[in-house]
Parts: sequence; structure tokens; C-alpha cells
Amino acid sequence: MTPILNVRFHFLLVLLFLLSGLKGVKSEEFTLPENPFTRLVRSEDGSLKSFDTSLVTFVSPDGSQRVTLVGAIHIGEARYYRTLNEKFTHFDAVLFEMVGNGDPRPSSAQESKGIVGTIQRLSAKMMGLKFQIGSIDYHAENFIHADMTETEFKAAMKKRGDGLLVWYVRSIGYGSAQRSETSREELQYYLEFLVSPNKSRALRRLSAENMADIRSTIVPVEGKNGSSLVQDRNDKALKVLREQLNQGKKNVAIFYGAAHLPDLAQKLQDDFGMKAEGIEWVPCWKLD
Repeated sequence: MTPILNVRFHFLLVLLFLLSGLKGVKSEEFTLPENPFTRLVRSEDGSLKSFDTSLVTFVSPDGSQRVTLVGAIHIGEARYYRTLNEKFTHFDAVLFEMVGNGDPRPSSAQESKGIVGTIQRLSAKMMGLKFQIGSIDYHAENFIHADMTETEFKAAMKKRGDGLLVWYVRSIGYGSAQRSETSREELQYYLEFLVSPNKSRALRRLSAENMADIRSTIVPVEGKNGSSLVQDRNDKALKVLREQLNQGKKNVAIFYGAAHLPDLAQKLQDDFGMKAEGIEWVPCWKLD
């Protein structure tokens, strides 16, 4: 593996924790695109314009209830988080992710402790972006905690034999099995990062290229049988969702890292009998 590829795949685990003008599409015959949760937008000349995340809405068989998957990137522009905050006011309930005991509702970025929080805060600073915690209003009345407690998460990791080291080793193994060449465009962004005075933009471009394909970050971590980091936490979120729907909530959002959404979407269809109804894109990072 070349040095550049080695750096790229060592970077995968960091990207996972960042995953952890709007145009809507809605139709009775709506079909989800191949990657419905993140995308790169390019200008007519092919240059990168923005990195976007989506809101994908699913509807129940009788049309009476809707669930919207809101893909979170844990660092983004201030405008991105303002847009999400406004959209969240229109839901009966917003189920949010955050491993923690009781009812964890952080107010500032400094409340996110540990190695993951530190990585995210440093990444935001290096890229000239804002951190999700401190930008999203977790104290809104319709926000409902829908994640594992610390005790539950530790038990799930122990049961599966999971942990940071395991996820890191899996990501390296996955990277080694992938393409043996770095794309010309990707190499350009590496060089831009080294020589450009605008290093924050160069780092955003490089990161966006890697994050646009969720599979490149989540597949190596999940392994063959899922993981405590994604699958088990998703199951907890869906348990809370079912409780909220049974209570009569008609319009519910699940606000989870974009890497969680492929599994959540599949289970909404398989276990809840729901059907994708529409998609709306929100620019997260400006890349031009």
C-alpha cells in the first residue's frame, strides 16, 4: 500500500465519527437513489461545490404516519445547523443519538468529552466548521433521547468483542482490500492540503471525497455481523420510535449520524412496512 493510501485508510475511522438552497423530491412513484444520504455537488466544470446530507421521509402503509431520517454530519457550517434547527420544529418528535445516562442534552461543545468528542472538535477547528454539539438545540421540547445508556453500550461492546482497536483493525483490513490506486482528483486534494494557504478548504474537499460514500466508512466497522456502534444503537432508536408511534405521534424524525441511516432505512421498510416517500438535500460544507 502506498503512503498516501495508508494515510487514507487510517483516516476512515475518524471519518466514521463525523458521519456517526434546498430542493425537495416527492412523488408517489419515488425511488431512493443509490446513495440517498450523502452526496457531492459539482459545478458545470466538474469542480466540487458542496457536500450535502439529506432528509429522507418514509410513510406507513395507511399513510397516517411518517418517519424522516435526518442524516447528521457532526461538524458542519453554522448555516447547516440553523437549517436543521428550523426543520426540527415541524416534527412531533425528534429522536436523537447520544450515548449517555439519563436524558443527556448538551448545550456546548465542551460537554462532549472523551476521544471521539476531542477528534470531532479538533476536526471542526481544522476545517473552519462548527461542532454539532453547541449548534443543535438539544433542549427543544420535542427532542427525545433514543440511544443507549453508557452501561448498555459497554455491555453491547463486550458481547460483540467490539472497541476502537477492533474497528481500527477492521478499517485497515478493508482498506487493504480496496483499490490499489489513489484517484487523480484525490491526489490533487492531498497536494492542495500540503501547499495551499487555505488548508481548511483543502481538508474539507479531501474529507468530503471520502465521506460521500458511506459504505467506505461503515462497512469495515460493521464487519459481517454488525456492531455495537451502529446496528445495536440503531435497534435502540427503533425501539423508541415504535413507542412514539404507538403513542400516536404522526410525524417523527430520527436524527442520527449519516453512517447509521442505511441500516435504519432498511429496517423501516422491513420491520415497519414503510415506504420511501421523498428526499430533501441540505448543504453541509461549502467546497468551492
